[in-house]
Amino acid sequence: MRTGQTLFDLELRCDLNQEYNQIIRDLKETHINSTDLMSMLNSSIRTWPFRQGATSITTFFRKHGIIQQPNDLEPYILYSLELIINLLYWLPVCEKQEAISLDMSNGMELSIQKECFRCLENIDNLLESINMRVRKKGTTPIPQYSICKCDAQVDAVIEVVPELSDLLLSYYDIRNRFDEQAKRNILNAIAFHIEKKRKAKLYQGTIYNQLCDDLFTVFNNSSIRHNNNQQWNLSEEERITLFDHTFKAALHLLQTEEMNSFHETVYKLKNRSAGRSD
Repeated sequence: MRTGQTLFDLELRCDLNQEYNQIIRDLKETHINSTDLMSMLNSSIRTWPFRQGATSITTFFRKHGIIQQPNDLEPYILYSLELIINLLYWLPVCEKQEAISLDMSNGMELSIQKECFRCLENIDNLLESINMRVRKKGTTPIPQYSICKCDAQVDAVIEVVPELSDLLLSYYDIRNRFDEQAKRNILNAIAFHIEKKRKAKLYQGTIYNQLCDDLFTVFNNSSIRHNNNQQWNLSEEERITLFDHTFKAALHLLQTEEMNSFHETVYKLKNRSAGRSD
């Protein structure tokens, strides 16, 4: 896996490796009817809808090229936690289905649910300490869960454009950390949304007009919206850095309507305090 200083670098306020090992020990030491929780998770992946043919946690990691690097533990730990989170949500569902099919008592099922939720809470606390969180994806009966970086500006923009929430949150998904194509697809979708506002002249005559022009210069010349020989000749590292900067700039532009409303409110309040009618 690639390493390097990026905006995804973990804001560690704890020993991630130590806390992760504690979570794994807890899973192995928690027993339900003489079977440890880690073994149950490892077994439950065989029926998990998103297993992609994996028959164990190890084979799932192997399929996705997830390996533990001695000098770069963070990506491995986060991918591992992400899979464990999904299986902790899946295991109670899996056990409930089995209990129904075998007409068994739900005592064990309730114990599993309680322990799974307890472990999920522990993982949530760990992620919060490194400025990350769990994101629920999809509305199907069995959703997927991913880990993404927390970002206050993204949260603020989602309040203004909730229809883009899934798109904006996915940019900081740990799996997209160095995925140039994923970043390109997200920025292309954002460009499509902004273009509709641009055609409606939302930014014209405002302080945001230049920002909008700069964004579309990037959208149109850095292999985001077009793929021709007129695109800027950038290295992969330069493109990813530019994409990250572009995403942050787009977030700012997406708050235009909210900012315009704020400026209008301040203008009215200033007039009121000066004793003038609106």
